[in-house]
Amino acid sequence: MAGNDWLAARRTEVAADRILDAAEKLFTENDPGSIGMNELARAAGCSRATLYRYFENREALRTAYVHRETYRLYHVIKEQISGIDDPRERLAAGVITTLRTVRESPALSSWFATTRPPIGGEMAEQSEVIRALAA
Repeated sequence: MAGNDWLAARRTEVAADRILDAAEKLFTENDPGSIGMNELARAAGCSRATLYRYFENREALRTAYVHRETYRLYHVIKEQISGIDDPRERLAAGVITTLRTVRESPALSSWFATTRPPIGGEMAEQSEVIRALAA
């Protein structure tokens, strides 16, 4: 019965979310591009081996974080524009909601900081999720 663990997927999801939550805290306090796996493991309260079990490398972790936050942002935007019929008004409301939400989130806004090379644009170019939402 050991191979029939119906909770395994949920535990994996919870562990990955816990790691991404710790990464978010670090992204709020530091340049997202400068945070290493040692720092991430320490912040998440796990070993580096555990961290690597869920995320192949730093780039994979950053991508997972960006995808998670993109999905969250998508749902916020969708809720804000759901009652707007005019396409131009929907677009304007979507852009305003996006900018407001990113600016209000210290972790998200750190990806677009102007005091250092912004990592957000680089990640957006590499993310299939962001490209799909923008299409």
